[in-house]
Amino acid sequence: MGDPAWSPFSLAVAHSVVAITNAHIEGDHIGIAPTVYF
Repeated sequence: MGDPAWSPFSLAVAHSVVAITNAHIEGDHIGIAPTVYF
């Protein structure tokens, strides 16, 4: 454990999940948020 390679990746995944969740909540950014964060 403690491998520095997975930390940024995990953060990126977390941000993507948050972006998608926010997109579903807001409704009008569904096509934008995933593109921005991925």
